[in-house]
Amino acid sequence: MGDAVFHIADKSMEAGLRAFFQRPDWHALLGCARFQIDPVSTDDIFRVPRYKDGGVWKYAATNLANHLGRYDRAIVILDEHFDPYPGAAKIRADIEQNMCDAHWPADNFSVIVIQPMLEAWLWADDASTAAAFGVADFPALRAQLVDEGYWTGGEPKPHDMKGARDRAVTIGGRITSNVLFQTVFGQLTGGALDHCVEPGFARLRQALRTWFPPGGGNS
Repeated sequence: MGDAVFHIADKSMEAGLRAFFQRPDWHALLGCARFQIDPVSTDDIFRVPRYKDGGVWKYAATNLANHLGRYDRAIVILDEHFDPYPGAAKIRADIEQNMCDAHWPADNFSVIVIQPMLEAWLWADDASTAAAFGVADFPALRAQLVDEGYWTGGEPKPHDMKGARDRAVTIGGRITSNVLFQTVFGQLTGGALDHCVEPGFARLRQALRTWFPPGGGNS
């Protein structure tokens, strides 16, 4: 029986999670006990290529039918921002209902809706985030993005997240691809995660800490 399946909606999240769970300190960064997860497994980190955010919204429970009974818990992760823009609350409620209808126990799954999109997880205020973009100083990077209109001064995240991502990649000389998410997720420090204010990430962290409390003795 597997401890948890992560059902994700796109290649960037897949690349990021695989990089993150290859780190020896991933459990300490999340503040939970270690649990069984194979970062190269297509079952533990699970994506259906033809189902992106909208497909996961409608079909997460169907997609996970073969995992039911083989995994104790499931984490469904998708963006809020996709056409027809139903909103985070409805996306979460719809998936939760479908999962319960498919006989997943309500306490054994969590639906993580990233508001508004995965790029929100790139923007933790930390030197490791700047380094992933190839930039030496995060405050200087943020100030430049503010000056160029991608970020509103005083806000924790850019208002134009994809534009800010692409501009930061250009500033740092990095290509914009799944490699970026591999690099960011592979380098983030505990401080960077503590600075992340995105509600979906907070929900993910809390679910893992509840299921796998520190000192709980999971393998």
